[in-house]
This record gives sequence, structure tokens and C-alpha cells, in this order.
Amino acid sequence: MSLKSGMKLEITNALNTLSSLTKLETDNVVLAHCPELLDILLDLAEDTSRSWKTRDGLFGCGEDDGAMDESTDCEAKEKPLLFSQKDDFDTYRELFEASVDEACHLMELGSTGDRTSSDQHEIADDEDVDMSSASQSGSANRSFSTHEWSSNKDQFLSLSNTLRNLSFLPANFQFLARHPRFLQVLKGTVLSFQMRGLRLHVHQQETTVASHKIKSEGSDTSKDATMESDDISPTAGSEISSKAIRKPSLEGAATTEWLPPTGALTILEHRKDVLTILSHLAGYMTLPDSDTAQWVMLLLLDFLQTQDTYYASLALEVIAKLGISHENRVLLASVDRDLRMAHLKKRHGGKLPSRTNGSNKHQHPLDDNTGDKWEQGGFLLPLFQSLSAMVAQALTVVTSQTAGITLSNSTLAHLEMLMLAMFNLAVLSEPGFKRYMVLQPGFVSGLLRLGVLLADIRTPAYTSVSMRTVETVRVIAKDNESLLVQFTEMIAKAAMQPYIHPKVLDDLMCVL
Repeated sequence: MSLKSGMKLEITNALNTLSSLTKLETDNVVLAHCPELLDILLDLAEDTSRSWKTRDGLFGCGEDDGAMDESTDCEAKEKPLLFSQKDDFDTYRELFEASVDEACHLMELGSTGDRTSSDQHEIADDEDVDMSSASQSGSANRSFSTHEWSSNKDQFLSLSNTLRNLSFLPANFQFLARHPRFLQVLKGTVLSFQMRGLRLHVHQQETTVASHKIKSEGSDTSKDATMESDDISPTAGSEISSKAIRKPSLEGAATTEWLPPTGALTILEHRKDVLTILSHLAGYMTLPDSDTAQWVMLLLLDFLQTQDTYYASLALEVIAKLGISHENRVLLASVDRDLRMAHLKKRHGGKLPSRTNGSNKHQHPLDDNTGDKWEQGGFLLPLFQSLSAMVAQALTVVTSQTAGITLSNSTLAHLEMLMLAMFNLAVLSEPGFKRYMVLQPGFVSGLLRLGVLLADIRTPAYTSVSMRTVETVRVIAKDNESLLVQFTEMIAKAAMQPYIHPKVLDDLMCVL
């Protein structure tokens, strides 16, 4: 009832209570017993963010409900694929650096807040008519003040934190993963909240305040000059004032530099919450459509770029769990193929390239990519690059131990998740991409060496990782056996180890 009331204090108290209940390890809030609660939380998340949601998100024609003519124009246009707009997606590195600037700005804002507040009150007293008209235009444009932004931000982060806490409870896994609106709301918040969009809103608000302040100073200067000399015409002061008013608006329009109070901290924390939620639900989740697959992979690849962080491990866990479902594998492979096809058409002016004389007319245009290059535009190629870099890093850690391989439980778990993600990538890849992986220098040899070293330890945990590693090589080697002849000696030496696991031995023999 408190969440439905619409009263700020009631909603705040309810969210605080939910945060306290859901952070406990026991299943205090089971959503299956109160299914309406999740819908209320999702409605609040959308309502809270609607006042500062912009059209600058990755939605092609925009996500806001506009007029009928705008929706008609959007339908007439070909909607761009979400993943193809990845250059407009704020990266983890950009958000982290911007959040540091924002934190410093907020610390400075606390010391100058009183003085700024008194200046604004003086402007309001001197320019009652101008401020009233500005407030009317501001309400029409839905631009928000710093106070409104802070209030909405705190409530949205509380909602995001509550949804994350609910995802920790095992009793809620299947309910959240199968809820029809849950992923859609997460998609809307992740894609629409970009720094540049919020920056425009805050910048408009700051420009309005600055213009009124300068206009007030210009009018005071005009009055003083008129009192001192009667020779100055009445229009002189207005000309000076109008120039002073136009100047900040022109500067504001031309400014493209980073403005600190634009919500980088909020965007980054919300993305971390969404990633944590996905890591809990990925094993129970079936991706419903192409758009969902694209925004999920867009988020995961961004976090995978930071290989040494905790959130890179969470992204790796999501990829490993998503690939368990055959439906997810088929969808991801199909979406990647569509993305590469769209990128190929874009490079050739909207048309597919013509066939060469030796090509089969029934062959797909992308099937020509069977060499050491691969058509860009999809997410399998950057995913392979991130995972292969992690494999190289793991091999360095293993080979650096001269007195015997001893890995911590966390490192071993990370390595097992990495091998599962690599196996899923190999399974959903096309034959041409498998050939591309085999041709990458040091990739197959690194996997074989890692698998053999771990198999020699002869403990169940290490043997499990070794089996998954060699099985990945076996999947990649299918139809590419001629390219793996160079590894015959390495495989033969591994097969002669006296205590090698039979499953590892069988997979090694299948490679040849």
C-alpha cells in the first residue's frame, strides 16, 4: 500500500524496509507468494526514471511515447539494430572516470551550495516575472533541477538495489527469469540512460539559471549608467542586457565538454546491479528475442573489457550460464549472423556484394569468410578476443608456478567458468569462425598446454577444468583436422601420461 500511495515519504519508508529485508540471507521476500510486488517495483522504476529519460538512448527512433506522426515516421524508417549502435554506448571506463569527476564535483558543491542558493533567491526576488515564465517553460520541457535530480536518483538507486537483492534469493530465481516484464524494464533503463542525454538536461537547467543571473546584472548596470548620465539612450542598456543574455546561451549551445553532475555514478551503479541480477538468473533464463540478446551481449562485452575486475568475472559467469540452454545458443548464433550481414550490407552501400566466379550461387554471402579474417559487426568476434585474452592470462598464471601448480579456490572457479564460456562459444560458432579461431597464433596450443598441465595434477577439480579445455579443442577441431597436424607431438606426449583421465585421452585422440 505504501508503494502504491504515490507519497514520497511512504515510498521511501517502504523501500528502506524492503532493502533491509532482502539483504538478509534468509528467504524473507518470496515473490511467488506476492507476485504483485514485482510489478509495483517495476512500475516505480519506470515512473521514477521517466522525468529524466531522454531520446538519446539506443532505441533508434526513441523510446518515449510521442505523437502519432512521430510514431508513424519511426515505423517508416528501418529500425537500426541495437548492437550496431555500440559506439554510442557509454563504456565502463568512461563511466568510471566520469564518476570520479562527479564525486569531486559533489564535494565542491557541498561547500558552495549555501552561496549558490542565496544567489538564486536574490535573482528570484528581482526577476519575479522572468522566473515565473522560465518555470512555466521548464515544466513544459520537463527539465529538472539539481534537487529534483538528486531525489529521483536516490529513489531509482534504491529500487535498483532492491531488485538486485531479490535476485540473490534462490526462491526467486525462476520467478524473475520468467517474468514477462522484468528483462524489458532492465533493457529500457540500461539503454536509455547515457551520460550525454542527462548532460543535455542538466546543461539546459544551468544555462537557464546563468542567463537570468547575467540578465539581472545587466539590468542593474543599465540602471546605474542611466542615473549617472542622461546622454545615454534608453535602448543602450537593453542592448547591453540582450547581448549579455544571448552570450551564455550561445556558449551553452557550443559547449561539449563533460559536465560533472550528469549521473555517471547512477548509471554505473545501476549497470552493476543489472549485471549481478543476470549472473543469478542466466541459468534459468531463455532469451525471448533478438533485442534482448543484443542488449545483454552489449552489456557483457563492455564489462569483459576490464579483465581484472570483479565485474568481468560476473560477465563471464553470465555468458557461461546462458550457453547452457540450446535455445539461447541458437538465438545468439542467429543474431550474430544477422549483425554481420547488416554490417556487410552497410559497407557495400546497402547491398550484398556480388559473387566471385568460383563461388557457389547457393552459398551464403558470409560463408566466404573462412580465412584468417572474419566479418565484423557481430558480438562473437569481440567475445572471442576477450575470452582468448583471459585464457592467455590464465596460462601465464599456471606456468609461472615452478614448485607445483596450486591455485586458489576462486582462481580455479574462475578458470572453470572461463573454459565453460569458451566451450559455449565454440559450440555456437559457425564452421568458418571455428577455422578463424584455429588460425589465431597461439590459441590452440595454449588451450592444449593448459589442459595437459591441469590433467597432470590428478585431482577432481583440476581434472574437470582439463576435460572442459580439451573438449573445447575437440569442438574447434571438427572439420579443421588438417590445421592441427602441427600439434601431433604435443598430443602424443600428453596421451602417454600414466595417470591421464580417460575422457581427456579420448578427446585428445578425437582432435587428431
